[in-house]
Amino acid sequence: MKVKKGAKWLGLRNEIIHALGVIDRLVYQHTGQEPTLTSGTDGKHSKNSLHYKRRAVDVDWQPWGQKAEKVDYIAEQACILLGPDYDVVVEPTHLHVEHDPK
Repeated sequence: MKVKKGAKWLGLRNEIIHALGVIDRLVYQHTGQEPTLTSGTDGKHSKNSLHYKRRAVDVDWQPWGQKAEKVDYIAEQACILLGPDYDVVVEPTHLHVEHDPK
């Protein structure tokens, strides 16, 4: 997985590192593209965002050149593989992935 210049990923929790590996494999498997981590503990997020707790990341999907249906499919597959302690949300420019045990 590529990392956008300025994106802070050091110190992310192991659960999120695991999720990045899953996302990386799914994106490559279904698009032949390498995803880009655009935000880890950096960026502007809501006050209670899990980004600030090292439990969320954003992964850019726009360069994949895929239709929204394929991005939705990748997100669904990631949810299945990661399990109920993770949320994968398709945003207009990226996938938001967080470890949020219920």
